[in-house]
Formats: sequence, C-alpha cells, structure tokens
Amino acid sequence: MDKTTELIRELGRCDTTSPLTRLDNWMEHCYAGITLEQGVETYEKKLNDLFLGFKMEVITAVSTMVTGNKREFIENLIAAFNEIPDNKGFYPTVKDIDVLIRHNTMHDVSIKHDIEILKFERDMHQKQRGYQKEAILFLDGFLKEKDWDNVVDSVDVEPVPREVETQTQNEEEVVDGKEASRIAGVAYNNIKSKKWRDDNHFPYKQAGFRAKVYYYRSEIIRWIESKK
Repeated sequence: MDKTTELIRELGRCDTTSPLTRLDNWMEHCYAGITLEQGVETYEKKLNDLFLGFKMEVITAVSTMVTGNKREFIENLIAAFNEIPDNKGFYPTVKDIDVLIRHNTMHDVSIKHDIEILKFERDMHQKQRGYQKEAILFLDGFLKEKDWDNVVDSVDVEPVPREVETQTQNEEEVVDGKEASRIAGVAYNNIKSKKWRDDNHFPYKQAGFRAKVYYYRSEIIRWIESKK
C-alpha cells in the first residue's frame, strides 16, 4: 500500500523552513516542501494526486480480498487516518492572525510578511485536514455497503465527468438511474444493480469502479428496441 502510506505521511507533515534573510526572501518560506511563492494551490494538486492514487490502491486491494477480510482491512485504514496527528496547537488560528494585524499599527513590513506566512501555514494545514476527512469518508463508504460483491450506485465517490454535465444541459441526453428506470420501464432496484445491468446488457457509463453511473437516453431506447 505504497500510495496509502505516502498520503498518510504527507498529511502528517508540519515541517517548515525559513530563508536566512526574511525581508528579502520571505516568499521562500517553506511548509511541507512547498514555498509560499508556489502557493497553496500547488500543495492541493500534490495532495489530490496522492489521494487519487490512494483511492485506486484501496479499490484494487478490496476487489481481490475475500469478504471476511475486507472489513478488517478498511477499519485498520480508517484507524491509521484517524491517528494522523493534528498538531493544531502548532498552527496559528484566525484569532492569532487578527491580533497581529491589529497590533501592526506601524505597518511594519516584516510583520506583514509574518502575517502572510502565518496565513499560508494555516491554509496548508487546513488542506491537510480536509484530505484526511475525505479519506475517512471514502473508506467509511465501504463499510456502509451491505453487499460487498455487488456494488450499486448508493455510494458516489467521483462526480459525473464535466463533459457529461455540459451535454446534459445542452441536449438532455444524459439521464440518472431513476429517469433511466422510467424510460426503460424497469424497476429502479434493477437499474441500480450492477449485476442486473451486466446480466441484461443494459447500457450505462461509469468513469471507474465505484464512480457515479449515468445513462444515455438514446442508448436506452436502442436497448428497448433490441428487446422487441
């Protein structure tokens, strides 16, 4: 579980380094390997890449396990993410920053730089905690599955691709499971079952395992005609 270990390690980082000449090079202040000049967005991209790798690693691992081992595996991962140290006492709060701003009556440049650095560290820390929560929510979704071997649409991990959303707005071609059920004249419980869809060759689209399922109206109509 290399990707998972890497994500957990990254979410627990709190290392910082500052340039020797703070006034001249303050934008080089570094948190978790990212400089203030690079910005929080750079770190978010790094965390997102790690998060996607972690999800695929977990999905692959679970798909190869027998049912009895899956729950223990997921519960152990949830415990590992919960044990990531928060270190919130190490980071400035909004109140801390406000106090600095109010006390900077002389508009001292060095204090302005300190405030920006504190904001940067706070925002970076919040990104870490946000991805920690997302990872736990993702893992918790596995525990809520009643049938490990027959994944249905009840847990949506990924959004519908952007191009699909655009097409929905322009052409009303893409439909959800309930609308697909109405068009096909098939019970919704059948439509949302992956096993039923595959057994009956019912047309659907899915970006990846456990991703949101969607349907094309024209494909459903062709499926109906093929049954006549």
